[in-house]
Amino acid sequence: QRHINGKVHRANRQSRHKVNQRGNTADSAGRYLIRRRKAEDPHTVNERPHRIIQAIHTKGFDFSTFYLFHSCSTLSRKIRIALSNKKYRRSQSPLNAKINNKASYAKERCAEVMFGAHPYGLSELGTVEEVKNASARQVYDRYLHIINNAPAEIFFNGECDREYLEGLISSGFPSSRNRLQKFPGREFLDGAPDEITEVTDEMPVAQGKLVMGMRMSGINVCSENAGAFALFNEIFGGSPSSKLFVHVREEMSLCYYCRSMPDMFMSAMFVSAGIETENRNKACDAILAQLDAMKNGEFSEEDISDAKRSLANSYRELDDSAAAKCLWYLSRIIFGSLEEPEAVSEKIMNVTAAQITEAANSVSLDSVYFIKGTGLAQEENN
Repeated sequence: QRHINGKVHRANRQSRHKVNQRGNTADSAGRYLIRRRKAEDPHTVNERPHRIIQAIHTKGFDFSTFYLFHSCSTLSRKIRIALSNKKYRRSQSPLNAKINNKASYAKERCAEVMFGAHPYGLSELGTVEEVKNASARQVYDRYLHIINNAPAEIFFNGECDREYLEGLISSGFPSSRNRLQKFPGREFLDGAPDEITEVTDEMPVAQGKLVMGMRMSGINVCSENAGAFALFNEIFGGSPSSKLFVHVREEMSLCYYCRSMPDMFMSAMFVSAGIETENRNKACDAILAQLDAMKNGEFSEEDISDAKRSLANSYRELDDSAAAKCLWYLSRIIFGSLEEPEAVSEKIMNVTAAQITEAANSVSLDSVYFIKGTGLAQEENN
């Protein structure tokens, strides 16, 4: 017998419910009915968060330390198993599945074309061939290298005794760890390219995918003109009121979607659009025409005000997510800065139209990647 939702439930062969080991039941459709717990003492309930926090402080970090630094033999065994059974084959699934999201795949391919052998042009997942050729020893050695040498930045969001937390963190890392490791320097594509590279792949899809890779000469996440570029992007293709959306998509009806996506870490920007295959050249020309308009200062004070309000709101929203806040500071640390979101927002409010125009003129086309659709009939056959 089990107490389910306050009632006695008798599990037998004739019953349409199954009872699992936790006392929950599953009906014939496989849905589990969770057992209702008895009313708890309110004082016990109120004390639970405090007990959990104490457990995290006293045991949680120790556990993660053990997992990271004292489970090497276990990990090595798991790696050997993973490389010798179905887990190894499943490790290739993300690589093989990338092509299913055509918009994401097109952007990644454009980055490959644009950056070549540069690390940014390589997939963080590697290649299927690399996975096939990886040995357990190689994977394990790489794990040890990361644990002992990779730069580590630790963020804590909340209230605690700082000295106590620092003591836990310091004691958690092995004494052999290289504590002086720094983030590697960044290499940017600076200046306009000697020639524009164009690559087209044919695929059995109805909608073509166009991605235009552009260089942002002299601009990165911590440069002085970063705020001006953020406003440029918002007006150019980063919002529903942008020039790409209003003119290229709405007025000219050349795209199903059209947006600009800057990568401030690599001084690169990608313009992505879903289009009919026959509109490929028209869409390219229309996108570049809007870029030229920005370079000529063809935007209004209202455009600037709307963009500033939009960006200021996005900076305020960082406080709603601990993960977003940590990512913000990590991105600044990589470039040797600890600039607060509020300070960046204030700078943006003081950006002028001339500075936005100057930021626009730092952009130059580098590469064009296009997935040429061959039609739905072939897609269905394949």
